[in-house]
Amino acid sequence: MNKDYITLDKAYQILNQKLFKHKLPKCNLLFCWGNTNTGAAFSPHHFGTNYFKNDLDTIKMNLNLLYIKSIEEILSYLVHEMVHLWQHHFGKSKTKYELSHDYEWANKMESIGLIPSDTGQEGGRKTGNKMNNYIDKTGKFYKVAKAIIKKYKYYE
Repeated sequence: MNKDYITLDKAYQILNQKLFKHKLPKCNLLFCWGNTNTGAAFSPHHFGTNYFKNDLDTIKMNLNLLYIKSIEEILSYLVHEMVHLWQHHFGKSKTKYELSHDYEWANKMESIGLIPSDTGQEGGRKTGNKMNNYIDKTGKFYKVAKAIIKKYKYYE
């Protein structure tokens, strides 16, 4: 593999290993054009229809992120959705996805080093319908993201 780039699948594999101890299942990982207000989304069993015959969960990343966010921020969007995937398969609270920014989700985010915030800044609410996050510079995510950026020669 060319060391000048990383695929979304490879980033998922590394993040799954380092932050989730390989617990997360395989899922569809897609880049797509979308609303600029939505950076990424998780859909349980998104392609589980007779048409696709694929019962995997899906994480969709907005292509606009590539133009407006740093690599570190893009990876944080991916991990945010991976926490939804974790909660869907291993969490105790079984809420609808739209309402799943609950305390279980928030606690898992913080344990990884992403701080949930409805504003995306310090001081925001930790739970709610539309949530963002910011990066804890002393957390696991920050260290893993920096190692990925260094290994794949991303310069910011």
